[in-house]
Amino acid sequence: MKKLMFLGLMVFIVWTGVEPVSAQEESTTSLSLDNEEDVPVRLSDLPMRLNPQAGVSSFEYSGANGSGNGSDFSGGLTVEFGGEARKMETGLLVMPISSRLAGVDINSTYLAIPMMAKLRVLANKSQSWYAKVGALTAFETSSNHNDRTNNIDVLASVGAGGRMTMTKKIDFLVEATFNRGLIDAIAGAVGKNYNQGLLVMAGMSFGL
Repeated sequence: MKKLMFLGLMVFIVWTGVEPVSAQEESTTSLSLDNEEDVPVRLSDLPMRLNPQAGVSSFEYSGANGSGNGSDFSGGLTVEFGGEARKMETGLLVMPISSRLAGVDINSTYLAIPMMAKLRVLANKSQSWYAKVGALTAFETSSNHNDRTNNIDVLASVGAGGRMTMTKKIDFLVEATFNRGLIDAIAGAVGKNYNQGLLVMAGMSFGL
């Protein structure tokens, strides 16, 4: 069941990213219809933004013997491309996870690759708010109990974000997602223990 849900999620993300973007402002749409060259038809033609971000992560194990162990600093760099209403996001995120399992503190650091769809829900002249859905593929780079933790995880991710205009090409960006692992995080432990928690990030968004 989880595999089917994950497959369906990835199909939705790819569809969102590659479908030609037409949900622009009415004036822009009418111009695009008059001039086919204005309509982006390939991912490489779509407007791009570079987003350096920093924030905090707060994760725990989902099993009965697991619990959270505070918040950790997170950060990374993402790239998004697409139209005003729908965007695709990928990049690299450093994501520490500090949890406690059966009384033992386990501190791991993951390098995560997001594949996220951003769908605009509200907008005005200076702000834009959107929903996020997708997945993070996370590779463990270090752990104080490397013999007990799995070195790869895939986390389903859902959340929301917003951008506020600062200059013509720079926006302030804030996002929050809830992330749930799909792979058992602890090798050989009794029962299943999945990484789950919040990731809250803020930063700048630069038009390219």
